[in-house]
Amino acid sequence: MLETLRWILFGTGIWLGYTAMSEVTFASEPGVGLHCMLPLVVGVLCGLTGIEGLLFGPAPARRSWCVPSEYQVRSAMNKLALAGVALVAFFAYWGDGAAVALMSPRVHRWASAREVFRR
Repeated sequence: MLETLRWILFGTGIWLGYTAMSEVTFASEPGVGLHCMLPLVVGVLCGLTGIEGLLFGPAPARRSWCVPSEYQVRSAMNKLALAGVALVAFFAYWGDGAAVALMSPRVHRWASAREVFRR
């Protein structure tokens, strides 16, 4: 269920970002799309993955053929911290630089994972 919710909210975030970019002249507001994507893309991907890793630790580890470990807990806490920073950056409107810094690694990993599974 978390996986389905994660993909639905992720897709909604991408859609909202591109909708916001198409409604505003990109030259006048270049970061409005990233700002709209920030809570749903980074917040959802990192937040739900962190919650899943902490609350349901052994199950996701077995599903990915890994052994539950302390690293998994640290990784979950890191993801929750990143989700918290993304939400603070969104609500405090830290600007385009913060949105780019928080978005670029997430979207790059998602795109590269998609290429691996496409083969």
